[in-house]
Amino acid sequence: MVIRLLKCWKHRILQVAAVMVFAACATSAHAQFLRLPDDPAPVIPEAPVEQAAPVAVDAAAQAAVDPNSAVMVPQAATPADPFAYTYGDMTVDPNFDPFGTPGTQQGMLLSEDPRLPGSFQQVDLTTMTRFLQQVWFEYSYIPGNAEEEFGMNNLEINGTFAIPCKSQPMAPLLVTPGVAAHFLSGPKNNDVWPTSTPADMPAATIDAYLDAAWNPWLSQSGFISAELAARVGVYSDYKKITTDAVRVMGAGIFVMRLSPEFWLKAGVEYLDRNRIKLLPVGGLIWVPGGLENPRMRLELYFPTPKIAYRLPDDGNTIWWLYLRGEYYGNNWQIKRVNPDPAVDGMADTVDYNDIRIALGLQANTGGQTSFIFEVGIAFNRELVYRSRQPEVYRPNPMILLRAIYIF
Repeated sequence: MVIRLLKCWKHRILQVAAVMVFAACATSAHAQFLRLPDDPAPVIPEAPVEQAAPVAVDAAAQAAVDPNSAVMVPQAATPADPFAYTYGDMTVDPNFDPFGTPGTQQGMLLSEDPRLPGSFQQVDLTTMTRFLQQVWFEYSYIPGNAEEEFGMNNLEINGTFAIPCKSQPMAPLLVTPGVAAHFLSGPKNNDVWPTSTPADMPAATIDAYLDAAWNPWLSQSGFISAELAARVGVYSDYKKITTDAVRVMGAGIFVMRLSPEFWLKAGVEYLDRNRIKLLPVGGLIWVPGGLENPRMRLELYFPTPKIAYRLPDDGNTIWWLYLRGEYYGNNWQIKRVNPDPAVDGMADTVDYNDIRIALGLQANTGGQTSFIFEVGIAFNRELVYRSRQPEVYRPNPMILLRAIYIF
């Protein structure tokens, strides 16, 4: 018994020692990271020394007389290199947005991010280390409460926070907690029973998620970078929660900055849906004139293509008119309420997928504040059940309204 106790305490002592060593190392590293420079020693002013008045020298004449003269003839300044990004002294193109990704400001796994050029801010240490990056409010509406229809009222709020990364000062870690509520109406198709199992949906579902995104530079000049993102959340009607309610999503995209006007993107997204698990993404983004004074933006990018045109500015407000497309989708774990006794009460998962085309108007009123309004159409709509009871339900196409406020 004594020997067993000694062995047990031996392991505990080793564990405690390991934790103390790790804490000491972490504290030392943290202190080194936050260490402020030492106070400079006081400078004792010296007595002024009289100097002879400067004598004007004609540099060109002096060089003609003595080619080895030490008098330097002023030279024209070398123009700045727009690609000369460095990490050490923070030399950065003032038109570059460290939190943006070529094409959109994707700091989270949203299906579409409406920020456009013109709202970009000059990069400095203040904007790069601002903790709260943005707060996002969104409302979208698809009507429908009749046969072969499926209506949706969607509300979402999230906030993005930046955590500085010492090794990549231009690419902080972006953390976004959020919640969305979906109020559903339909489908009404119980008349198909008992010939086939009708589709059914709960009155509401809720998404609670946490995003993490990082856009590191893979080359010193920023010519090649990456967009890495991950999301974990609970998507359910919260009536019969199982592990199927927990969804894990992610994205990995390589970005190549071909010139100040062109970006090339290619990668893959993991969607964790019934219909599609992995989705290849990519395309070309063109901003004529570059980010310094953009008048248009063309995103030949799947799954969210967009063309945007900058309208005349109104004071400090920058207006954009755009047309966009999107392959949209979501997935929830639900408790079935169905006249089919083999399905009623079942814990099932269901996709909602559609294709959207929308015309939008965006106003950037300075800083991070933006107002967006869209009107469009959602078609190729479908409900896909994992149980395949029914295998798929296709609601009618319907108009789409969407409003977003970002600050």
